[in-house]
Amino acid sequence: LSKEITINNIEKIMMKTLNFDSQTLIEFVNSICDIAKYEFQNNGLAKIFFLQKIVEIAELNLFSRPRFNWNNTWNILSEFFVEIGCSKDNENSVNAIDSLRQLAMKFLQKKEGDNYHFQKEFLMPFLDTWKKCGNLYAKEYIIVCINNLLRNGAKNIKSGWEVVFSIFKEVAEMKDEINLQKQIIDVLSYISKNNYNEI
Repeated sequence: LSKEITINNIEKIMMKTLNFDSQTLIEFVNSICDIAKYEFQNNGLAKIFFLQKIVEIAELNLFSRPRFNWNNTWNILSEFFVEIGCSKDNENSVNAIDSLRQLAMKFLQKKEGDNYHFQKEFLMPFLDTWKKCGNLYAKEYIIVCINNLLRNGAKNIKSGWEVVFSIFKEVAEMKDEINLQKQIIDVLSYISKNNYNEI
């Protein structure tokens, strides 16, 4: 069966997800996440192929469907990103966190209304990964990603600030992590100089 499945076939399936109803999309995303987990667990495979496909599915569907319809799908993806982000394998962890950063960057390009705090929900996996992860390398990369998001998209952030400052609070309470704390001070200084009037 695997010989019959080509990259082109997979790409066609991905595009067809736009026509899936909500329940079918949820089931499909669940399956793709399971395959991606298997991919991460088997070093002989191309580790990030299905992770990349997950990002593509999210971009295609989360940004084209009504926001109130993608909550269940995003919950599945959030759990996936947190689980892999907490991996003891640094490469796996960074790949998952960076994929989340890619999605967050695209998502922050959309303006948030006053009555629907989707930014908070979308950025929450960063905070959940931070709290659940014992891997300092992963935590350092989360700060790199948050730094990147703020430098490039601070003017669009609304409800997402709650997650950002919750992470900053976690860092401030760490002992002997002066480098991470300095990174936070640097990015806040940058924002105050360049984006203060836009926040």
